[in-house]
Amino acid sequence: IYSMNGTALLGATTVDGGNAIFWATCAAHLSNRSIVGWVDSAEGDFDAYWVGDNSTAAVLIAEAQIDATMLPTTNWTDEADCHAINSTSAVFAWVNYTGADTIMISRWAFNGVQIGTNTKVDNNVGTTGAVSVTTMDSNKFAVAWYDGTDQDVSMMMNWSNGTSLLTQTDINTTAGSGNKIDIGTISNKSGSGVGEDNLVVVWYGQASGDIMGATFDARGQRLANDFVI
Repeated sequence: IYSMNGTALLGATTVDGGNAIFWATCAAHLSNRSIVGWVDSAEGDFDAYWVGDNSTAAVLIAEAQIDATMLPTTNWTDEADCHAINSTSAVFAWVNYTGADTIMISRWAFNGVQIGTNTKVDNNVGTTGAVSVTTMDSNKFAVAWYDGTDQDVSMMMNWSNGTSLLTQTDINTTAGSGNKIDIGTISNKSGSGVGEDNLVVVWYGQASGDIMGATFDARGQRLANDFVI
């Protein structure tokens, strides 16, 4: 854990050990604490710790199971992610490989209590499915994922309370068999702090051999055609 000026508050510290291969990790910050999430191949689940932002990084919530039966199958894929929505809640996104290979999302509170239940976003994305999540304006979040079955890239958006803002939408249907994806926030605030954030989605277009990108506004409307990065 580091301060904003780069001062180390806590050096490298083990939160989970043993013989597991941790196939994906994520981190998010809420107010005065951080969430660290990881995919544990030995236990076949998606876990997270809540730790305090100080030199001892006191564990506030130890190894909450975001998904106890994720059953990860492949290393080096973007199969789990997390992001703070605001100072009081965070969102997790991952691929569940139990049967239908499903994109899942879940919201969790500042105190480590789950908000609602795990929610299914897309079915049958295959064992090479990949997912990423980001948040905008402290009141909404967006999920982008690669569907290994259809070999396309999709996106959806929700308000912070879980209600839908943009239903599942294909943003590229010619991705090929690549499985690397990321979604990020583009700040659109003026000096007065007014203006909604925009989005950028980046993925590996295996069919063309290019790293591709696309931009969207805060309602999921496309700002530019797909472009090569």
